[in-house]
Amino acid sequence: MGYLLGINVTEQSYEEAAQWYRKAADQGLANAQCKLGMMFSQGCGVAQSELEAARWFKMAAEQCDAEAQLNLGLLFEEDHAVEAAHWSTGTVGNEDRSFVGCCEDIGC
Repeated sequence: MGYLLGINVTEQSYEEAAQWYRKAADQGLANAQCKLGMMFSQGCGVAQSELEAARWFKMAAEQCDAEAQLNLGLLFEEDHAVEAAHWSTGTVGNEDRSFVGCCEDIGC
């Protein structure tokens, strides 16, 4: 997060932040997947791509990351109303995966 915010580094670098987030995201860390999705959504340090943003948000959302679920819902809000409702309410598949229930499943 240092490169993203310019903390404890010589200079802020969105590109460097994106590289580090991708390394963590590739290892399955939901928070890094969500942050990388945000970077793709906004075009910070990477080429702006809603498709890539959705891909990373979805990976994190499937791990019960509430921020990713919300961001994915917002991303699809206009064009994909059903999928937006699916993720913004935390409903995954046919089972109820509310944010609280989702966290309880993993022991938060």
